[in-house]
Amino acid sequence: MSTTSRPTPVSDHAALRQPTDELAIPGWTMEHPLPAEAPATAAPPPPSTPAPRPAGSALVAMLRRGPRPRTIRAWLRAGFGANLILLAMAGAVGVAGLTAANERATAALVDLRVHNDTVQQVGAAVLREILVGSRYAETGDPAYLRRYQQAMDEADQLRRRAMAVHGLSTAERAQLEAIGAKQSATEARLAMVRAYHALNRPQPAERVLAEAMEEVSRIGQDLAQLRTAAAVRGIERESLMADALRTEEVKLAALLAAALAVGAFFAVATSAAVTRPLAALGEELGAMGAGDLREATQRARERTGRRTGRDLRTWVAEDQPAVEYARLGFAVDRARERLRILLGRVQEETDRVTGAARELAQNAGATAVSTQHVTGAVLEISNGASVQLDALHSASAAMEQLAEQGAAIAEAAEASERAGREIRGTATGTRAEIARAVDALLGAREGADDSAREMAALREATAVVDDFVAVISEIASQTHLLALNASIEAARAGSAGRGFAVVAQEVRALAEQSAAAADEVTDNVRRIRERVTSAVTASEAGAARLRDAELVAGGASRALARIEDSVKRVEEASERVTALTFENRAAIEAAERALVSARDAAASHAAAAEEVAASTEETAAAVEQVSATAEELSGGASALRGLLGEFRT
Repeated sequence: MSTTSRPTPVSDHAALRQPTDELAIPGWTMEHPLPAEAPATAAPPPPSTPAPRPAGSALVAMLRRGPRPRTIRAWLRAGFGANLILLAMAGAVGVAGLTAANERATAALVDLRVHNDTVQQVGAAVLREILVGSRYAETGDPAYLRRYQQAMDEADQLRRRAMAVHGLSTAERAQLEAIGAKQSATEARLAMVRAYHALNRPQPAERVLAEAMEEVSRIGQDLAQLRTAAAVRGIERESLMADALRTEEVKLAALLAAALAVGAFFAVATSAAVTRPLAALGEELGAMGAGDLREATQRARERTGRRTGRDLRTWVAEDQPAVEYARLGFAVDRARERLRILLGRVQEETDRVTGAARELAQNAGATAVSTQHVTGAVLEISNGASVQLDALHSASAAMEQLAEQGAAIAEAAEASERAGREIRGTATGTRAEIARAVDALLGAREGADDSAREMAALREATAVVDDFVAVISEIASQTHLLALNASIEAARAGSAGRGFAVVAQEVRALAEQSAAAADEVTDNVRRIRERVTSAVTASEAGAARLRDAELVAGGASRALARIEDSVKRVEEASERVTALTFENRAAIEAAERALVSARDAAASHAAAAEEVAASTEETAAAVEQVSATAEELSGGASALRGLLGEFRT
């Protein structure tokens, strides 16, 4: 275990109770106060360590980048909110465009039907009038006269009604007026034919009738021109409706493209905001789990020989991750710093315990030598009590020194135990902070689930557009059926219904085109539904990434649990050291009592040599017990040093 980064020893543990860093979210900076007992002048950093960034530089960089969401939940809400708004706009524009197109198509069909019906009625009335007039001119039958007069009135009324139709062009009005003039001329010629027949002049009557038939032919040509104009108008209306439908499709496609672009942007941005911080935090937590508490720059320098990494503080200041990851990163950094300080204190206390155990073993050896001298003095008691008293005084002084060292060892063990409790408290607090960060991630995943449900509701709303398109298709089908019935009726009418059959054919063609337009709208709605489905898939992918974040946080909790377990073992070792120290103190007290007894016996010369031998034997046993206690204490310190060796600071 490296000792180059060991903190400066202090007289107490006040530095452990001070926070090692403070979270300052607005400026994305971290403060690192020194321990209270640390000297004012610290050693300069190594050449490869970069100077800390000013507190305001991160804020200036953030302002230059422009406003952006600060949390994962904000990223998800912004992305799905923008997609929902754009898709809602696309649906509204599509429905409004389809409604307007349907209204325009309905109005055009009504105008075209009225125009065609009026032209057909005018043509039929004029032809019927001329036919009845011809019969009357040839026969002079009063019944034909009444029918002829009714036909004239009906034809004149229909012609005037046709001229009052909305949207009639100037040329069509002129043709209707010309038809009226030709109709009047034909009526005059038919009257002349009737007059010639009444005068029994068949030749002039035939000539005038022939002229009337020529006028009828010209009327038929004018009616054909009117029908042609109606067909041209229908084609123009069809072209206008097709252009309007294409315009609505372009608007809808533009909104869908914008929605896809915004969705792709927020998907990439959210993925980067989730995966990049996870990689950095995963590396730090993995190193902590492996017992490596050094900064990323130190680990990179050990691997490559040069500085290639960034510590957590530099990463937060430069990358500006989401608030949840920033809090988690600061919590991890605080835990690592406090653990490094606490492990340094524990290592110092362990070294002190090891030194005390070594001195205790040496004193025990000295006590054993003194005891041997006492035994020799007992065997040579006749050589003089003064030598025996000196040896006993030396043994008593050694026992007092052993008692003082045992007290120091007990204090060191108690300090180690307090440090272990502080380490456990720090690890527990860090686990609580990580739990709060996991709760924030769970809240972000709930926001993603809410957005997915909203997207599903939008997908169900497209069914309304399907129903509307079904209504348009039904109208087109009914129009097609009516046109087919009109064609059948025109076929039954023979040559008189050919014009009506042409118009029915045009109406049927318009109905088929309306059905085709409805099919196109159905395809567009299906594509909208597919886009919504892809957006739902993206939402589910975001929720999966949040679950990965929860797994990483769980790994951090497990790493802290390992740290707590190691600290628990340190506490157990400290407790064993304390127990052994108490046993050693009892043994030393027993040895002191034995030495006092021996000294009194030697001083008074009242005890026999056997009693002195027994006392020396008790002293030897006590010294052996002290030696065994020192060995156990040294073994416990070595085990504690081995446990601390698992951590790299």
